[in-house]
Amino acid sequence: MEYKKIKKLRRLYIVLSILIGVTAPVLCYFLLPNFNIQSEPLSKFGISTQTSQIWFWSLIIIALGIWLNGEYRIKELIKREPWKPVLKIILRVSVVCLVLTALIDMSYHWTHKIVALIFFCGYNLFVFMFGVVRSLNYLKKGIFSVGMGTLMLLTSLLVIPFPSYGIAEIAFIILISIWNTRILLKNSI
Repeated sequence: MEYKKIKKLRRLYIVLSILIGVTAPVLCYFLLPNFNIQSEPLSKFGISTQTSQIWFWSLIIIALGIWLNGEYRIKELIKREPWKPVLKIILRVSVVCLVLTALIDMSYHWTHKIVALIFFCGYNLFVFMFGVVRSLNYLKKGIFSVGMGTLMLLTSLLVIPFPSYGIAEIAFIILISIWNTRILLKNSI
């Protein structure tokens, strides 16, 4: 397969995974009419019989899309060689933890919470560090990722007014979607 065709397929897959990342929670929300997003985490979709398969496969597809987009953009946009392995390790650990979050549902309470927390913190750190490393060469181009990483961190404050993680997780998903769409579609970031 030629390079341009592979690049188009990769971009198509990432766009589809972003769309799934936005639509899967909405679909699961409508399939569970008594689900309360203010008091229950999104991981409840993983233990409900109506939504568990949708939730599981959407997390797997999203994890692969996040990994493809991150790995390609590290290779393409990060100019400082010593930082590439660090960013790749942070990205890969985050993606593995997202896959583990899909595999280990909420019935394994603390194990699920730990791998989910590692994903949220790790991916947040990846986006922030991506921006910091980009800023070392191109200040203006790295600021977007630093800002998004900071906003991702601030979504955790949404657990203060709400008794569960649901709202914070939705805000985090929206920020992940915005960041991945921007770095996928813009060559100038």
